[in-house]
Amino acid sequence: MDVEGIFLRVSKGFGRINYDTFLLALEEIAAKKRVSVDALFGRLAEADPLAATTKAQYVRHHDDKSTYTGVYKAGGPRNLAGAR
Repeated sequence: MDVEGIFLRVSKGFGRINYDTFLLALEEIAAKKRVSVDALFGRLAEADPLAATTKAQYVRHHDDKSTYTGVYKAGGPRNLAGAR
């Protein structure tokens, strides 16, 4: 399915959509899949948003603060532009 094409079409190339254009996209997807919009809404309502997520792995140099060096060892950079 050409979801990217549908998104570009309804967003008119701007890369953002609102609720109304989201509904237009769902109508196009339903037509392309040859199902009713109500059936598509039902499938979306039943979907588990966390079903396909991944869990981040432990990364020693990022997660273990004892391995930090330089300015990050002291807590990270600070913006001193406004301080006097």
